[in-house]
Amino acid sequence: AEKLPPTIAQSGPALLAYAAIGGPADSLRVFELRVTKGIGALPAEQQMSQRTRWLMRPVTLAFPETRLAALAAFDIPRFRTANLVNAAIRRDTASVRSITSALTTLRRSVRPADITIDGLFPEAAALTEIGDLAGAAGWLDPTLNALRQSTSQDIALPAHAGPLLRSAVLRATLADRVGDATTARLWAKAVITMWSGADEFLQPTVRRMERLVR
Repeated sequence: AEKLPPTIAQSGPALLAYAAIGGPADSLRVFELRVTKGIGALPAEQQMSQRTRWLMRPVTLAFPETRLAALAAFDIPRFRTANLVNAAIRRDTASVRSITSALTTLRRSVRPADITIDGLFPEAAALTEIGDLAGAAGWLDPTLNALRQSTSQDIALPAHAGPLLRSAVLRATLADRVGDATTARLWAKAVITMWSGADEFLQPTVRRMERLVR
């Protein structure tokens, strides 16, 4: 088995778990700093591969609630999701549309149920960031509506469970913003059911979802 510095072995999984549920921001930044320092202590030839392994997924999953410093390091075309998120933060609408168009082409033969939610959520969040509410809703709907058919969305995995609920939050919010009360209530109820007893930092989100079902 690969021998990792204790800092990375302990803080890397914690960073991913917190990023998956979108916070809290202070914990995310603490774990990001620890992982970054741990990677910096590795031989130079190992650092890029370990940054990709331990930082790239968390920094994209933490968006949009938290924008981690390491995100900027992945703003290169080969890291498509990070490139997309960075483009959205810059409000670079042309790049966001170019990347999502390429993703649509790549997934043309993939069942919506087989598109994993940890990739889908930051993509929809990026579309929301540039103001494309209809595009973000359309991005989420096929996979959210096909959850019962899915063999890929293992919600026992923190990296899937968190983005799944955050996708439900986003979908409810998008529906509310365009006056679609039925869809807003549908997804808000799912969030309330799953997060009613969640950590305190998630409770403002739960209360916001409760307002949508009244």
